[in-house]
Amino acid sequence: MLILLFAQGFVAENSSVTLAMIGSCIIIALIFGTRRAVIINIIIAFYVFQNYLTLPFVSFLNNQLSFKDSLYIESLHSYYTVEAAAVVYWSLFSLLLAWLIGLLALRPLKSNTSYWYPKLFKQFDYIVLDGAMLPFLMTFGLIYILNYKDPASGLSGAVTGKGSCLFLWGLSSLHVINIVCLYAFLKRRYNKLKPAKYYLLIPVLCAVLYSVFSGQRSTAFFAIIYTIVYVLLLKFYKRWYLKSLIKIVLFILITLPVTIILALFAQALRPLYKYSESVDTTMILDTMNYEYVLLAKDKLFFGLSELLQRLTALKGQFYILNDWYIHEPLKYYNPVRTIMRITNNLVPGSVFPGMFTINQLFDFIYYGTTIHYSSQYWSIQGTLYLYFGHIFAPIAVFVLGILINYIYPLIERLFVKSPSFAAFFTLLLFDFLTNGTLDRIVPLDIIRPIIAFAIFLALYKVFSFFFQSIISAHKK
Repeated sequence: MLILLFAQGFVAENSSVTLAMIGSCIIIALIFGTRRAVIINIIIAFYVFQNYLTLPFVSFLNNQLSFKDSLYIESLHSYYTVEAAAVVYWSLFSLLLAWLIGLLALRPLKSNTSYWYPKLFKQFDYIVLDGAMLPFLMTFGLIYILNYKDPASGLSGAVTGKGSCLFLWGLSSLHVINIVCLYAFLKRRYNKLKPAKYYLLIPVLCAVLYSVFSGQRSTAFFAIIYTIVYVLLLKFYKRWYLKSLIKIVLFILITLPVTIILALFAQALRPLYKYSESVDTTMILDTMNYEYVLLAKDKLFFGLSELLQRLTALKGQFYILNDWYIHEPLKYYNPVRTIMRITNNLVPGSVFPGMFTINQLFDFIYYGTTIHYSSQYWSIQGTLYLYFGHIFAPIAVFVLGILINYIYPLIERLFVKSPSFAAFFTLLLFDFLTNGTLDRIVPLDIIRPIIAFAIFLALYKVFSFFFQSIISAHKK
């Protein structure tokens, strides 16, 4: 409906694409109507909205831009053609339709089926839900300090290829732990447990602020999405009273502008980090001048247009699904090469030397260039096409829908019971949909979070023993 109201120019020029978009929205509505695989479908809906349905509104904001800024925004979508878009969007429609049919093909397991989940998740759930505050904050603070990097190093390192090394190869990353703390706080609020444990919000707030000062635009946006995903699941089978709906609307009305403002400030810092040899506090404060970022009308509309463009991460799908390649994709992107790249990522050094990393491979295959690093996502749609083609990809999704729907009651019970599993599963599923490559997913979304849980838990036990020893000595 919003596309028809606010993007009429896009609709007029892209009638087939618009029809595929609206058809995809109808399929998603029918998917929710089945009340099956609810968590997964909420995440799929967010993913489709973010990547596929924000594109028409870029042209709407372009009308507010200067000629120079408009040319720049259009250049970011230089890959777009109506014919290529039709391939991408009708393929999306076919995948969603296959998913819907797969969900309906078989009854799920009975909800009272017994289940098991790893002891590591159980122990971590205990420390965030019922553990002591001081050992938790000491553990978080120590790991945060050990992992801390200059905010400017990320973007500049991606450009020059000279980024600083991660502490312990990134295995003590706090990324998943931040979301566990957020979910534990929300779970305690939902169950009306006392005390509220507001300190659990410190990790996610630190992550959002760090991302803003390092020029990353998406962390605040995803923090809001992760919150909504968890709250919707907790309340999905409850009766929605007017008071609850008003609270959710107010939450969105308050957090959305704040998120956009934070993203605009982060976006303003990106060129500073990319193209300056060194960055100091004065330069950061000058760049984040609110009058320049928010009050100058032309800068504000330009920033919003660039944000929408950033959300519309479709370049990979356009190149992959329309076969715009220079080097044969399956020669370099196949299951055997994937195992080799995963092995290289999991051990020091290179077991298989001379391999392109997944962050270099897209540019080599589709642009013919060798670079230090690219954040280009392949997407699950791209991977499905490369492995199965346009015809068999929906069949693969149909089979996946049957399997997921069958075991979904177990996933949902774990999701509600365990904040640790909920955070682990949510991040894994988002990256599975967005990036779509096992080369990235296995090291970053499976191995690294599990080791991070273990490291955090071990340090928490050390600090707990230390504080308990002090308390016992004081009592004596």
